[in-house]
Amino acid sequence: MAFPNAFAQTDEVQELQSLGLQAIQRLGQNS
Repeated sequence: MAFPNAFAQTDEVQELQSLGLQAIQRLGQNS
């Protein structure tokens, strides 16, 4: 996983991680 599990995996954190991963994937596809 790209993110270290150094903090509690709350629903909000999981949502932010998902959005971040989606953004990274989009950047990879556009490159």
